[in-house]
Amino acid sequence: MADTSTHVKTRQRPKPTQNGVFIGLVVEKPQLAPADPSLSELVDTTLFKVQDLALCTFVDALIAGLSSKTQPEVPDVGEWYDLAQSLRSKAARCKGSAKTFTSLFSSLRSSEPAFDDLYSRWEQARKNGKPSSPSLPAPAPATDSVPTMPALDPKYLPKPGLSAGVGKWISDFEELCKTWAGRSYKGHYEVAAVWLLATVAASRVGIVDGDLTWTPIYAAIIAESSVWGKTTLVKIPTKILKQAGLSWLFGSNLTTPEKLLSNMAGTVVPTNYAQMTLDQQEIERLRLAHSGQVGWSYPEFGQLLTEMSNDKGRNSSFKHILRVMDDCEEEYAYDTHSRGKETIERPCLALVGTMTPTCMQPYSGTGADSWGNGLYGRLMIACHPAGVRKTREQLEAETRPEGEMVIPDSLVKPLVEWNKRLNVRDCEIEILIDKNDNVTGYNMTKGVFPVTKYAFAPGVKKMLEDYSIELMLVSQEPELKQLESCYARLRDKAMRVAALVASIEDVKGTHLIEARHMAYGIEFAEHRRQDLHNLIANLNVSASDLADKALEAAIFSELRRRGKPATARQMRQIRKEIEQAAKDGHLDAKLRELVEAGELVKVGNGRKVEYSLPEV
Repeated sequence: MADTSTHVKTRQRPKPTQNGVFIGLVVEKPQLAPADPSLSELVDTTLFKVQDLALCTFVDALIAGLSSKTQPEVPDVGEWYDLAQSLRSKAARCKGSAKTFTSLFSSLRSSEPAFDDLYSRWEQARKNGKPSSPSLPAPAPATDSVPTMPALDPKYLPKPGLSAGVGKWISDFEELCKTWAGRSYKGHYEVAAVWLLATVAASRVGIVDGDLTWTPIYAAIIAESSVWGKTTLVKIPTKILKQAGLSWLFGSNLTTPEKLLSNMAGTVVPTNYAQMTLDQQEIERLRLAHSGQVGWSYPEFGQLLTEMSNDKGRNSSFKHILRVMDDCEEEYAYDTHSRGKETIERPCLALVGTMTPTCMQPYSGTGADSWGNGLYGRLMIACHPAGVRKTREQLEAETRPEGEMVIPDSLVKPLVEWNKRLNVRDCEIEILIDKNDNVTGYNMTKGVFPVTKYAFAPGVKKMLEDYSIELMLVSQEPELKQLESCYARLRDKAMRVAALVASIEDVKGTHLIEARHMAYGIEFAEHRRQDLHNLIANLNVSASDLADKALEAAIFSELRRRGKPATARQMRQIRKEIEQAAKDGHLDAKLRELVEAGELVKVGNGRKVEYSLPEV
C-alpha cells in the first residue's frame, strides 16, 4: 500500500487584502488509514473517543520506532490529523535521535493544550493498566421540577413600542444569519450579534453606574445538535470582523488559562516582530494596544465546561477567570514564577460558546456549583424551547442557498465608523538594533486607554432599577431558588446591551443611554430570561430519554469503529450500553426505529441480519 500520508495537496488562496483579511493555505487532506480495531480491547470506548486513542497509540508507535527509517502510517485520527502529520514529520527529521524528538515533542505539548491533556491522561492510563477518562458527576435533573417563567408587573416595565427603531445593526445581522445559518434559533442570532458588538467595544464603551463599568458579554448558544445549527452561525461574526479590518480583536480559539492571562497582559512583543510584513506588524501592534480586551470564540464550550468542572484539571482556573473578567475591574494582577507580577488593564472578555443541553446536564443538577458560583448567571443564554420538532417544510426553508455568502456593507461600515469614534489606543514599538544590524529587542510604549463614557438620560436609571426590583421580587419564590444568581444578573445584561446599541448608533456624539435604548436592553434581557427557562426544560430530560440517546450514540459509534456491517450480537459484545439494552428488551425496537428513520441500513434476513451506516 502506498504511503499517502506524506503527500498533502495545497492550493494558494488570494493574497491578503487591505481590509484586514489575512488567509494562508488551504490543505486538502488525503484518504487516511482506518483506526486500529484492536483499540476496543484496550479501553472502554464509552469513555474515550476511538480517534483520540488512535492518536495516542500512533504517538507511542512513533516513539518506539524512532530508530527505524520509516514512520508508522497516520491512522484515522479525525480532527487530530494535522497534529499527527506534524509529529510524523518531526520524527522523520530527528533521524533516530530520541533526545531531539523528546525536545520537539515537549514543545508541541506546550503549544497544544488539548493534546497535552489527552496524552497526559493516556500516560496515566498506561500506568494504571487501562485508559480512563476524567471523572464526571452523574447526570441529574436540572431542578426537581420545571419552573414556569413568572410574569413581571407591566407597570414597572417599558411601554410597548418604546424601543421602536433601535437595534438596526442587530436586525440586519439577524437577516443575514437567517439566510446563511437558517437552522439556528432566533435567540442565537441575538446573542451572537451582541457578542460581536462587545468584541468591537473592547471596554471602550464606559457606563456611568456609580462606578465606571463596561460591556463584557458571555454568549452561550445552546441547542441540540443537527436540527438546530450552531457552528455555522458563530463563523459569521468572525467573517464580518475580518472584512471590517478588526480581526486583531480576536484571541486564540484554544488556549490555557495561563497563556490567556499572559496574552492579555500584553507585555511581550513577539521575537519575530522585526521579520513580519508591515500588515502583520500593524495587526500585532493593535493587538498589543488592546491586549486586555479579547474576543473569544469557543465552538465546543461544552468540552471546556467539562474541563472546568474537574477541580484538578489544568483548565479548572477558567472558572475564576470568567468571573473576574466579568466584574469590570480597572486592573487584574497576578504572579507567575517565570515572569513575576503581570497586570491586565481594563480586562474584558467577549466570549461566545456553543454547547448542547446534554453536555451541560452533568453539571446542572439541583445544587450544582455552576448555578451558585455565578458561572451560569454570567452567561447570556440563548436556548430553543424544549420538545420542538421541525417539519420537512421548515428544514427545507432553512437550507442555505447556493453561492458564496456576501457580507453587506450595512454590517461592515457601521463597525468601521464606530471603531474610529471610540478611538484606538496608541502603541509604539521600537525595534532595537546593535551596530551589526542585529535585532536585540524591542521597546513598547502604550498611550492612555480611550474610554467614551455613557450616562443615563433623565428617568432611564429608574427604568433599569424598576426592572431589577421586579426580578428580585419574583426570584424569591422557592421554585426559582436555583436561578436566583441568573435573575440577579439580568439587570446588568439589560444595561450592557442598552449601552452597546446606544453607542453604535451615537453618530451625533450625545453619549447618552436614552429611554428607547434601555427599553431595547430590557426586552433583550427578557428574551434571555425566557431562554433560561427553555434551558431548564431542555435539561429536565427524563432518564429514559438520556438512556435512549446513549444507546443510539453507542450503536453509531460501534458501526463507525468497525467500518463494516455488524450483527446485534457482535455490537453487544463490545458496547455495554448495547448489551444492557438487549437485556432490557429495548435493542430490537431501537434498531427497527433507526432502520425506519433511514439512519441505519438492514442487511440480510433471518439469523444473519446485519446493520450498517448508510452510505454518504
